[in-house]
Amino acid sequence: QWSVIKLQKSKNSQENLNSLQDSTDNDNIDHEVSILHAGKHPHILDIFANGILGGRTWVQLEFADEGTLADKIDAHVSSSKFIPTRELFTCWSHIFSALTHLHELHIIHRDVKCENIFIFSSKDIIYKLGDFNLSRSFSQSNKYTTTYCGTMSCMAPEIIGNDPYSYSADVWSALCVIISSTTFMKCNPVHIPTSALCEKIKTHTDSTDIITLIEYLHKINHLERPSSKKALELILQLKEKHRNIETYPLLPEITPHVSPSNTKKKRNIIIRTPLDEMSIRLPTRPASSGVL
Repeated sequence: QWSVIKLQKSKNSQENLNSLQDSTDNDNIDHEVSILHAGKHPHILDIFANGILGGRTWVQLEFADEGTLADKIDAHVSSSKFIPTRELFTCWSHIFSALTHLHELHIIHRDVKCENIFIFSSKDIIYKLGDFNLSRSFSQSNKYTTTYCGTMSCMAPEIIGNDPYSYSADVWSALCVIISSTTFMKCNPVHIPTSALCEKIKTHTDSTDIITLIEYLHKINHLERPSSKKALELILQLKEKHRNIETYPLLPEITPHVSPSNTKKKRNIIIRTPLDEMSIRLPTRPASSGVL
């Protein structure tokens, strides 16, 4: 079995600018190792070994031979083919299964996104959640934190608003993954009413089950948002409906403009309709120095 080695960055290396995190989280690979050992699960990236070399921690992780969900989306964009609905529900059930397991262990991931969902080929495709650099463990008495961290395109409204947040922040990020894997566009719907969001999604899929799921998860108020366990229950119910049905999200068609001088036979072309007001509108702000 192939594996990959992750090595702790040197203290002087440039941080990943795609994710925001405070200085107490930087290079926290030792914390990631402890999370990986504690969170063993069929849909969480497996750790084989770890150690220290030259004062830097290394971790041996299983190698995702099919890349990430972000890679898969890029490949489907290149081939102008959407992902079958049945496969989408398989992916989402695996991710919510991983989140349910983590939350039961009082662990919050804090950076759920397509780039952190790894794909493995076997008899059936397996999706696994990885990259726990920003994750943290809660105590029995305290299940909220205020650290401003994560990836902006998947960040929960309560984190953006600098409010205390908990496990439901992961559920919001997973919602953003669901939208991206359905539409192939990044979208953080923090400013969009649920009805307007679903109308836009309907231009990208004819699956009412996907719309049902998005309606269920799209709750700006984190207190109204379902838990990962409740979301998983619904996803498994919807997944069962598609067990023997091969359905694809809808590919909208348009007829290109033909000038009077060009009277050759018209033809339909396939495009991906932009989400317009679904584009991300998030405030730009530096990472806070809040306590973990």
